[in-house]
Amino acid sequence: MEGIKLNEAKHESYLQLWRGRVMECRNSGKPIAVWCEEQGINIKTYYYWQKQVWDKTANTIIPNGQSSSSQVRPVQLRE
Repeated sequence: MEGIKLNEAKHESYLQLWRGRVMECRNSGKPIAVWCEEQGINIKTYYYWQKQVWDKTANTIIPNGQSSSSQVRPVQLRE
């Protein structure tokens, strides 16, 4: 069990690091490929961690096992 908790903590640490990197890239105003090249980051690595960050964020907003329809309601536009 200790190994699992250690791995989860390590993954969470990487998520925190990459959350900052994704935000830095997005706020740079540069294309992702250009930002990655300047940072010396493989673009496939960037996209992998971007997905990890986004998935974690989505699971925080809508926990597993819950229907998104129960959390999100359509907006009614007035005419």
